[in-house]
Amino acid sequence: MNSFLGIRPEKNNAPRRQPKRKTVVDATRPSPIAIIYKSELDIISRFILDYPKIETGGQLFGYWTATGTPVVCYVIGPGRHASHNPTSFVQDWDYLEHVGAELNERYRLQHIGEWHSHHQLGLAHPSGGDVNTMSFGVGKPGFPRMLLCIGNCTTRTTTVNAFNFHENTPNSYVQAEWDVVDIESPYRRIVDTDLQGVILQPVTRHASHGQMLTTRNTPNDNDSIGAHWLTERVENVEKMKEFVLMVKSLYKDNVVKIEMLKSGEPQISIKDANLCIKFPYGFPDKSPVLQREDGCPMESGRQSEWTNTGEDLSLLFGRWLTTSLQLESKPEQPEADRQKKEARMQRLGSENQILTEYFNDKAFAWSENSGHHIVNIIAYPFPYERQGVIRIVLTENFPDSPPEIQYGFYDEDMTPEPTLADRLSEIEYHNISELFESAEDVFCDLLKWESNTSMLKAYIVACIMVYSDQKAKKEGRDAMDFITPLLSSEDRLNETINKIEQKIKKLK
Repeated sequence: MNSFLGIRPEKNNAPRRQPKRKTVVDATRPSPIAIIYKSELDIISRFILDYPKIETGGQLFGYWTATGTPVVCYVIGPGRHASHNPTSFVQDWDYLEHVGAELNERYRLQHIGEWHSHHQLGLAHPSGGDVNTMSFGVGKPGFPRMLLCIGNCTTRTTTVNAFNFHENTPNSYVQAEWDVVDIESPYRRIVDTDLQGVILQPVTRHASHGQMLTTRNTPNDNDSIGAHWLTERVENVEKMKEFVLMVKSLYKDNVVKIEMLKSGEPQISIKDANLCIKFPYGFPDKSPVLQREDGCPMESGRQSEWTNTGEDLSLLFGRWLTTSLQLESKPEQPEADRQKKEARMQRLGSENQILTEYFNDKAFAWSENSGHHIVNIIAYPFPYERQGVIRIVLTENFPDSPPEIQYGFYDEDMTPEPTLADRLSEIEYHNISELFESAEDVFCDLLKWESNTSMLKAYIVACIMVYSDQKAKKEGRDAMDFITPLLSSEDRLNETINKIEQKIKKLK
């Protein structure tokens, strides 16, 4: 009132809040904004801290604005019978149905999305399985849009990233900035009171938030406005995994991990070497940036050699990586060795791309052992309960020399997706030569390895041999009864390999 009378109001000494950037929202696309009450962000944080080493999750309830921005009014966590695993979370569906019905009937809140944690895995973006699940659900009656929240944690803090999906582009998503309403949700106390004894609360007493992408903390320089390449498509997340694999192949004795900077830019850190590779806004048109961990750029200044002409990014990154890193604290390598290392990294990237196309991320898993890259893949055909696994060990001379093939078995549960990644430590592996007499020679004759032979073919040939051996033992026959026809006819062998290849792809 005083201001209308021409009297200057008293100065407010409270700190000024950083203003929000104005963002245009297109109702036909995934919204770049997600609105949430602070109390609900706190609840997610507390649930994540309840399960710091395995995945947890829950559901989001609220409504959508006229332009398609989600407003999160109430969050629930896991039910008593939810399944928590290191790489997966399955909600207690009876709990979800009961609570969801109550929230809708009593308070008219809609089920607008899901949340789950990737605990301490580091890369806080949807996995391939997450995207497949959301793209399957979005567009169903009542779900033209969906919000997915991915949480991560350290031992002390949590981060929660928001990703919006839309029925017009079901296979892609947009990382949304949080617009945090800095008060308790008007539904929180009412629902907690009305449904006391039904709603399960987190055990952790207090939330602890790390840096998150919000409408008030996004950097203002023009290069960083908008979504990062990493969040535009799920394929880009898989491509980033290939980049990490390439870096690991150069720094086998170092801790190499991916992390998100406060700016929202991803960075590969090579801890013991005091190096990191930042992927700036504008990547891949802009070059990755090689720098020290303290942010100081490298004196070698080799970033200028990055030119994106549309070729496969794994090939381009592999070439840039070897050129940039070979000068740092290492003696100059002979040109032939440099080219060999570059070719090996590019090959690893392309092999990972092929395997990702044929298998979901639960059916094969990269790992390392004694400096060798290893890929573990569920054996075809996929039996129930007792699951075969083919292990491919890439020696130092790969791809000039063929990989070493091992096989093993483990007991699979009856969940819809394989749990290979969780069971690797249970498997006792045997060399392919132990299958039957002369098995190693037979494998080489079937495979006919050359430097351009794919690991997928090596995997399929190994599957044929393991399957033939298991079938022979079951029927009291010799494994060669099934393999000899393939050895005697290259056309028949190629036809069999192609059939298995197509069946695997179809199963994914």
